[in-house]
Amino acid sequence: MKKMSQYIVGTLAILLTGTNHVLADALGRETAPTSGSGGVEIVQLKNPIAADSVNELIGNIIDILLLLAAPVLVCVFIWIGLRFVLAQGNATKLKEVRQAFLWTLVGAAIVIGAKGIQILVTGTFEAII
Repeated sequence: MKKMSQYIVGTLAILLTGTNHVLADALGRETAPTSGSGGVEIVQLKNPIAADSVNELIGNIIDILLLLAAPVLVCVFIWIGLRFVLAQGNATKLKEVRQAFLWTLVGAAIVIGAKGIQILVTGTFEAII
């Protein structure tokens, strides 16, 4: 256990010492020479979030969730349709599939409705302000 904790601490130390340059290179490095000996350069990181307001950030997050949820919902609806066919009139299986279909519809309404709610709230706040 002691060796494991030493390994973790050593790994974290290595990661933390190289993180500044790795992040600067990944996010766009802006260097400015400083006056002084040794030629030290200051590394400034760019903000990776491309949103100017909280409303825009929430809208971007909802857009990403919609892009991820749409194909999943399509696959789930296809799977439920297949389960309807495979139930072959069995009452208990049909009841389970109907319940799955209902909850999938509720989930789809929540996912799609989230964007509508975000647009409604943003429009309301912009009208008030």
